[in-house]
Amino acid sequence: MLLTLGLLSPNKGIERVIEALPHIVADYPEVVYVVVGATHPHIRQREGDKYRLQLQSLAKTLGWNET
Repeated sequence: MLLTLGLLSPNKGIERVIEALPHIVADYPEVVYVVVGATHPHIRQREGDKYRLQLQSLAKTLGWNET
C-alpha cells in the first residue's frame, strides 16, 4: 500500500505518483495508492478544490478507480 496523508497541495508530487502507477502496478499488481487529506487551506482559499479535481481527473484518465 502506498499512502499520502496530510494536506493536499501541488508541491507534494501526488500527480507524479499517480502517473507512475501503471509502471509500478506492472510489477506489483496488488499495489493500492490511497490519498487521504483535505486541500490545504491556503490552496482552497485561492483555488477552491481545483487541485483535488485535477488529481481525480488524472486518475480517471489513467483508468484508476475512485472510492
